[in-house]
Amino acid sequence: MLNGITVTAYPEATLTKTWDRVVAGTVKAIINHWRTRELPNLQVRKTALEAFALSKLWYVAQILPLQRYLRELKEAAGNLIWEGRLERLKWEGLQNKEEMGGLGLVDIEARAQALLVKQGVNLK
Repeated sequence: MLNGITVTAYPEATLTKTWDRVVAGTVKAIINHWRTRELPNLQVRKTALEAFALSKLWYVAQILPLQRYLRELKEAAGNLIWEGRLERLKWEGLQNKEEMGGLGLVDIEARAQALLVKQGVNLK
């Protein structure tokens, strides 16, 4: 492991091993930890999700593409946001600004892509 990235001889194995560890190990564990807490409203859940769980993704997302794990991440995040509720809004609706009826959640896919491209552009 090098700076949080599991390096292997094969690029595909590097992607799989690193993201499996980050998504399944770190992010899902944090989300499951916060699901055990009493979070009184959606805004508090959103803050816990973005500050404590999704923030762990951004370092690795600057180096490795995330696309294969998006569905799994959105499902885990949705379980935290909608804990105990049968009715749910679509993830895309939650990304809308509060004035438009959403929560202002970060677009995981767009941010991960932007971070990856930003590093590519900054190469000298």
